[in-house]
Amino acid sequence: MREKPNPYEGMSRKERREAALDQVFGKNRKEYMGNIWGWKFTYFGLVFLLAVFAFAAYGVWTGKIDLKKQQFEATPSRHIQQNSLHHQKDTAN
Repeated sequence: MREKPNPYEGMSRKERREAALDQVFGKNRKEYMGNIWGWKFTYFGLVFLLAVFAFAAYGVWTGKIDLKKQQFEATPSRHIQQNSLHHQKDTAN
């Protein structure tokens, strides 16, 4: 069986990487494709996240949210499965 010649033989690591990326993504891979959601939506998301952070910080600062009393205990999955509608037995029979 005849082996195919290695197209990347004799290239530096950077040249191999560039050649592989060109092969996969084409020659136009370096063009800026744009923000598909638009910059206004991006800024809206940033404002929303900052507002949520501000409300949380205000709640902690005023004492309405006490991080020391928060319980981070996970509910065992067996309780969720037993009480779910999918796992309840039909009692109408």
